[in-house]
Amino acid sequence: MDQVERMQLLAEVEELIRSAPNSACLATERSEWLGQASAALHQSMSGNSDVASFITATGIRGPFGRIQQEAGYRKILVSLNKVRRLLQWATKTPTGVVIESGMQFDYFDSIRKIIEQAKREILFVDPYMGAEFVSKYLKPINSQVRIRLLTRSEIDSLRAAIDALSSQSGIGVEIRSSNRIHDRFIFVDRKRCHMSSASFKDGAKRAPAIVAEFTDAFDALLECYEGIWNSSKKVP
Repeated sequence: MDQVERMQLLAEVEELIRSAPNSACLATERSEWLGQASAALHQSMSGNSDVASFITATGIRGPFGRIQQEAGYRKILVSLNKVRRLLQWATKTPTGVVIESGMQFDYFDSIRKIIEQAKREILFVDPYMGAEFVSKYLKPINSQVRIRLLTRSEIDSLRAAIDALSSQSGIGVEIRSSNRIHDRFIFVDRKRCHMSSASFKDGAKRAPAIVAEFTDAFDALLECYEGIWNSSKKVP
């Protein structure tokens, strides 16, 4: 497999992880996704014929009970995440991006790709949000996803914009205020975290911006900001 093929496979695997159906989905939806996952794993194993046996052994297919099927489904997701990381290493794919000054759409697009991965919950940390933040980032989020905002300034304009969006789309947003925050983070499903060097609402407007994923320090970072959230003032 050459470099171009690895990059293509990495894109396919990342999309499979992003679009993975939840445990309550219809069997037809999961079967379609599983077929695509099986093909990606088969390709990553260079045509290894053991892939079909692996799929069956997980309990996804065949006369297995629901508990075995759920366990098997999780094994498939674990394997896809393992393949993604191996391909990232092989292709030297960075876990962060640098956006040049003035390239606001590129910045917005990089953040959009992150928030679209949320399936259950998303936490934004940014001292300065305001109404513009709502129109840029909250409208595309699925109404099923719990949204939490941890900020400290421009709260009145932020609250007004959220109320207007909620009345139109039914989306629910919880806001808390804290003077203990300085940096900007996005926590997705309590599993991944990205840091932005620029404010989300003004990203790359006047200066270059960096958006990078935290991996090694994720657990400590999540614990830190969950602690700040729990001790912060609720915004009515």
